[in-house]
Amino acid sequence: MRLRRRRRMVGEVFAGVGVAASLLVALALGTAHEPPAPAQTPSPAPTLSAPPSPSATPGPTTSATATALPSQAQIDAGLGLPATTPAPSDVWKDVGPGWALGIYRPRWVTGTGDDPVFRSSVVLASPDGTAYHLRELPVDKDVTLAHWEPGATTALVTVAPVHDGFTEAGVRGWLDLRSGRLTREPGAVGEPVDDIAPEISFRGVDHHGDEIWFATYGLTGGGGPVTLVVQKHDGTLVRRVDLDGDVMYLGSSLLDPDGRLLVAPGHDENEATFDVVDLDTGRQTAHPYGVPGQYCQVVGWQSAVELLTRCRTAPWSSTGYESHLTTAADPLYVIRLDGGAPRKIRTLATPDPAVPLWHGLTLADGSVVVGALPLGSHDDGSCEAGLYSLDSVARPTPLGIDHVVAATPVGTLGSRLYAVTRTGCEPTTADTTQLESLDGSTRTALLRPPSPTSGRIEGGLGSWAVAGGPAARAWG
Repeated sequence: MRLRRRRRMVGEVFAGVGVAASLLVALALGTAHEPPAPAQTPSPAPTLSAPPSPSATPGPTTSATATALPSQAQIDAGLGLPATTPAPSDVWKDVGPGWALGIYRPRWVTGTGDDPVFRSSVVLASPDGTAYHLRELPVDKDVTLAHWEPGATTALVTVAPVHDGFTEAGVRGWLDLRSGRLTREPGAVGEPVDDIAPEISFRGVDHHGDEIWFATYGLTGGGGPVTLVVQKHDGTLVRRVDLDGDVMYLGSSLLDPDGRLLVAPGHDENEATFDVVDLDTGRQTAHPYGVPGQYCQVVGWQSAVELLTRCRTAPWSSTGYESHLTTAADPLYVIRLDGGAPRKIRTLATPDPAVPLWHGLTLADGSVVVGALPLGSHDDGSCEAGLYSLDSVARPTPLGIDHVVAATPVGTLGSRLYAVTRTGCEPTTADTTQLESLDGSTRTALLRPPSPTSGRIEGGLGSWAVAGGPAARAWG
């Protein structure tokens, strides 16, 4: 058990565009104590320093071009954003469940290895895909959306200071969507251990509506022990659990459909178990997969007591967890938490989807949605990926988001299914990440990639949140 040094942290405000750093505020999710809404004219984009004029000294004629930054006029005209319009002053009267927020942080490729973020922009999208440029944020703070309640004009975020291209650990806080003010409120998840600030990652809300966070302390490389922190929206600690498994190795954990249990990769080297955490008690249990002669990994929940798994005859870790996903003949098993025997339901065969590990999304009917290439595909840029629904016996049904480079289901809200996809079927260096929704047969692009106006832009949509629905970084 790790000894923890408690430290009370007082909320403090990050200086936003045009906001005095001395302001202090304590915002609560879904509350309405913001000042009256100003007209929603996008705040000015940050000004970038222009490169020095070339001297008369002879030199390579390409150096000035290689280091040239975009002009302020280009930034003000929307460089690095999708097609948007300024948000009308009364936009908040229409905003509700299913609206989406996105933060875009595109980089300008200079050719020198120093590729600066040249804007940090909040975009608001209606359920029909109409996009509004809401405001600009400081480029020296990497703001990541974590959760957004319907009707709220504040969003839960993490804020990470950026210095000389290095991004520090993020801190939990709030973004006032009307003013752009960033408020630091670490709460229990922000408490340092041995004076080391944690790296934090938001994982969702439980059945009580409490926040679920992962925290790691003094680690590099994305692996190692993880602490699960459950806290109220006001930052009050509910529960802290030191997880046994190496959760960050696969970068995944999955909440059950009821928001009561969390499943994570096991901590035994033989890949024989997975871990289940009861969020109400903090109890952590190692469950055996129990499939003789097979090494298994979780795909997703089928119900509150059943997990869909993909198995193979060799350890997944021996050749890399993703290296054999497009190989046929792996069996799919359903593993029960209540002691029932594992049940084989399908053997993957062409043209089934290459069912991924730890990324299945459970629908209300118990089917599991996955994003995958077809079995036998070896080209990640083949534009053959799509979303599939796997029923109780893992029969795959295409859902209508298809012909993309990559697709990941990320959540639901009512009848809508949300997915992060990468388009760009033609060779390109541009980031083509976008957030889409699928309602029956209606597919809608909500937060699109930046308009392809320059080959010097990398990155784009960094994080997103759906009001009343899912939220995350664009990938991960």
